[in-house]
Amino acid sequence: MFSIPYETQSSIVINKKPEVVFNFIADFNNWPSWSPWLILEPNCQYLIKGPSATVGHLQEWNGQAIGAGRMTLMSMNPQTELNLKLEFFKPWKTESTARFLLRPKGDSTEVTWNMKGSLPFFMFFMKKMMKAWIGNDFNRGLRMMKEKLETGKVLSKVDVQGVK
Repeated sequence: MFSIPYETQSSIVINKKPEVVFNFIADFNNWPSWSPWLILEPNCQYLIKGPSATVGHLQEWNGQAIGAGRMTLMSMNPQTELNLKLEFFKPWKTESTARFLLRPKGDSTEVTWNMKGSLPFFMFFMKKMMKAWIGNDFNRGLRMMKEKLETGKVLSKVDVQGVK
């Protein structure tokens, strides 16, 4: 089936060294504290498999608000890059890739979060909206990651109306 490609990315500078940021991102046990999706539905089914910071480390989720899917660490260059495969099972089946690039900035790290994917052809009209939604989610997630790494906590609170 024909599909419509999209790509989006966001960046932030975190006041921590690249090895600290890399290890934090590469351990999916940390994601519930900053993921823009998991924070929306903290009680969703969530499973982590495999040792952190190793190829094959994965997380699976299944929720009413965030849908269902799996993310697998496919490759990495320690302290500089993580490449992930995302498989979404609901609300519709699709695959995409995500990439975290880390660049040292003195004692800080610039983190760039990128996603490439495609939409089913019949959803072509949603391409701009998807890029905007994902971009907003990435910005929110990167800000929460920054807070967690710099202060040890995330002061954000999300209330989702209409989902039990």
